[in-house]
Amino acid sequence: PAGVTAEQTYIQLGAPEDSGAPVLELHLDFMCPYCGQFEQINGADVAEMVANDEITLHLVPRRLLDAQSTTGDYSSRAANALVCVYEEDEDTTIPFLQLLFANQPSEGSAGLDNDQIFAYAQEAGASDAVRDCMDSRTYQPWIRQVVDPWAAENGNGTPYLEINGEQFQDWATAGALREALLGASASDAGGASDAGQG
Repeated sequence: PAGVTAEQTYIQLGAPEDSGAPVLELHLDFMCPYCGQFEQINGADVAEMVANDEITLHLVPRRLLDAQSTTGDYSSRAANALVCVYEEDEDTTIPFLQLLFANQPSEGSAGLDNDQIFAYAQEAGASDAVRDCMDSRTYQPWIRQVVDPWAAENGNGTPYLEINGEQFQDWATAGALREALLGASASDAGGASDAGQG
């Protein structure tokens, strides 16, 4: 993706990296039921904080549950589509993510087909060029060869969250993530941990 090197393991949204805003690292798989729950509980808060540049979001697209789709590749296809959308216009990334989770297929199903995924991309504001990117699986090698090995060593399944490098686990409590993030700063990882306990 634009601005992403072979060593970079995420797509970035929200405040610039050096802005001093707290950094939320978020690992998601589009077939993961718990990721769907995360989005229901925290998605609006995260979207608002990204839009207001209150946080820097490192979004890590995972494909852990490929084997849980009958096509064997739904998580990969959805993750690739997310990066295709981001590459064209990062402002459409969150709306597209929200649509995929709002229409999340059940674990063990075929998942959404490419026509359905692209329809949601269009609804989020993507152009026809995104379909070519999806069909070519342009970013699948990056997801499989760069993101996967790194996330396997630096995450713990999905959803997995870190605030300023410190794991955050209280995501199922409505408002807790927002409170922790707004109570943190990029130079104070401890503040995020403390806020998360409140």
